[in-house]
Amino acid sequence: MDAISLMESAANGALIGLMYSLVAMGIVLIYKSSSVPNLAQGSMTMLAAYVLLAFANSAGAPIWAAISLAIITMFIIGMAIERVALRRLAGRPIIMIL
Repeated sequence: MDAISLMESAANGALIGLMYSLVAMGIVLIYKSSSVPNLAQGSMTMLAAYVLLAFANSAGAPIWAAISLAIITMFIIGMAIERVALRRLAGRPIIMIL
């Protein structure tokens, strides 16, 4: 293995580890603030990755623009889910929220 491949593997490993830590912190933050485990955290992360991939590949946007557009898009999707689904669950039993 040459030095460039080693550096690329180290950078990829660090970025994957950072992504895992962000997902874990999101799970803990949501659970501590609402006492409800969020089972959709992984699917929302994958949706964000696919949105980013769509902006980067299909639209041909540079990576910095694709990241910005994906953040904005996921914010809008998150707000829509909160308005449509989560507001209706306020005050319901915990099993309904799960």
